[in-house]
Amino acid sequence: MSDETLEKFTNKENTPAFYKPEEVIKLETWLNRAAIATVVMTIISGFLAFPSSYRALTPDTPSDAPWKIGTASLVIAALILGVALQSIISYFSLKSLAFILKILMEMEFKARGAK
Repeated sequence: MSDETLEKFTNKENTPAFYKPEEVIKLETWLNRAAIATVVMTIISGFLAFPSSYRALTPDTPSDAPWKIGTASLVIAALILGVALQSIISYFSLKSLAFILKILMEMEFKARGAK
């Protein structure tokens, strides 16, 4: 948020009664950081899940079985798709929540006629 916007919401003459603008702005900042951290953690957990997923699909087969390469490709594709979907859902959910907080703060600010 820009300094001008921050000043508008934290002006002592226009202080809201039900919330502290500094806390909402801090929460919005943390939600944006959490969105990025969630994507990173989802990618890491996807990499860590590969060995167990691979073993689950190829339990007791010889190591030279020709279809093991295909199975590995299938597991990689499934994990990439799963990680991508989880990342998209969590990232946009947190970013939307941060944006909604800003919208609600602006609505409350305009509704009480603050200048």
